[in-house]
Amino acid sequence: APDEPGDKVKAMSATGFKSEEEPILLRSKPARLDYGTDAGEGDPGAGGRPSPSGGFLNLLRERVRVWKKSRHPPAPPPRAIHFNDPDENRAQRFCSNRISTSKYSPLSFFPRFLFDQFSRYANLFFLGVIILQQIPGVSPTGQFTTAVPLLLVLLATAVKEIIEDWRRHNADSIENGRMIDVFRVGIFQSIPWTKVVVGDIVKVCRGQFFPADLILLSSSEPQGVCYIETSNLDGETNLKIRQPCSVIPQDEQGKGGGQS
Repeated sequence: APDEPGDKVKAMSATGFKSEEEPILLRSKPARLDYGTDAGEGDPGAGGRPSPSGGFLNLLRERVRVWKKSRHPPAPPPRAIHFNDPDENRAQRFCSNRISTSKYSPLSFFPRFLFDQFSRYANLFFLGVIILQQIPGVSPTGQFTTAVPLLLVLLATAVKEIIEDWRRHNADSIENGRMIDVFRVGIFQSIPWTKVVVGDIVKVCRGQFFPADLILLSSSEPQGVCYIETSNLDGETNLKIRQPCSVIPQDEQGKGGGQS
């Protein structure tokens, strides 16, 4: 092997370079694609044949990874809530505070009721029997042998659904009509629960129900804590302690006045 740099260039020129001034390009060995092996094959250097199964599996793994990523979309951006500013909050189109536990409305009763009833296999089976009975010569029984009992069952079920849904509407009206004190225009005003919007400052006194999910800002109790009962949500009657929000200064807590 030559020892001088000039000898190195001359020796490489003998392999293809035309002059000593010609630049020398160093190239790395290209990476060989790993196709995977199948029964001892897949190594081109060893004389084997590349197996297409490895490439297919890699493509399948990539498709599965993209599919899993699409199932978990990115989290939505945080919401900006303006305290005691209904106009700004209304522009963001937050949901209303009205609750509805009813199942039907006067316009959607018949379509939804029929859809629910004939989604059951028993009613669907008898409906098919009724259709076959209307074809002369197919059924030895009368045309209304199965239709009349099915109509009576549907009529009784419809009456029961109407009564139960009417009770739900009445309960919703009572719940939505409850009054609560909300800070508006510099004073606390008594408004229905349905008028409470996101960002309102609500005053809840002892023994009152909460009109919505609330964040405790202050309380008349020492250190601003309060005790709530969630029996109408989870059935637990024991009192739970809630502490005020940490952004409220400590010297401002407990100045609400009254038993709130």
